[in-house]
Amino acid sequence: ANVIQVDGLFWTSGYPNFYQMEAFFQFYFSLGDADLGAVGSVLRPNFETEKVLWKLLPEPLKRGESVLGIVSRGTDYDIRVTQRCEENIQNASCEEMIEAAKLWMKKYQIPYVFLATEDATHLEKFQAAFPDGLLFIQQDRVRYDYDAQRSDSKRIPLSDVLQIQDGKQFGRTYLAVLYALGQCRWLLSSMDCGAAQGAWLFSKHGFDEYRIVGGNR
Repeated sequence: ANVIQVDGLFWTSGYPNFYQMEAFFQFYFSLGDADLGAVGSVLRPNFETEKVLWKLLPEPLKRGESVLGIVSRGTDYDIRVTQRCEENIQNASCEEMIEAAKLWMKKYQIPYVFLATEDATHLEKFQAAFPDGLLFIQQDRVRYDYDAQRSDSKRIPLSDVLQIQDGKQFGRTYLAVLYALGQCRWLLSSMDCGAAQGAWLFSKHGFDEYRIVGGNR
C-alpha cells in the first residue's frame, strides 16, 4: 500500500503518492523546532524505495562529493503573482538564487550545484549560469502563464498547472528530489517551503549551513 508507516517512520513498500506526501508534510510542519531533527533522524525510505531513489541520484552525490543544494521556487510564488495577490510572501528571485549560489560556491570551494525547481525557466537560467557542475533530476516542469492572470487576483496553484495525471509517478520523482537535496552538504532555499523542509527528512547529519535567501532566516 502506498501509505506512510508510523511504526519506525519508514516508507512502506511502493512509492508514496503526491497527496499522501502532502498529508505527511502537514504533520511535519505541525511539529515544534525541537522535534524536526528528531523526526528526520529516524525517517528513512525502506529498501525497495531507496533503491529507486539511489538510481535517480546524480553521480557526484553517489560519490559523496561536495554539493550545494538549491531550492528555487517560481511559478505560483513568483513576485509577479504574490504582489498581484497582495500576499506577504518572501521568495527570492531566480537571479538572487544564482548570485547566492555563486557566492557560496566561491566561499566554500563547492564544485557542484544540485537544483530543485518546478519552473522550467529557472532551470534554463541555472544552466546558463552554471554550464559545468549543475546537477538536477529529470521531472515535469512548467512555464507559468503570468499574462493569463493579470486581471485575476486568485493564484493558479502549482498542482493545477502541473495537471498531475499519475500521483504515484509524480510522488516518486518529487521524493527523489528531496532525497538528493538531503545528500547535499549545504542548502539554500528561495523561501520556507515544503521542498526545503522535506530535504531535512533525508539529511542524515544535517547541513553544514542552511539559509532561506528570501526570508529572515
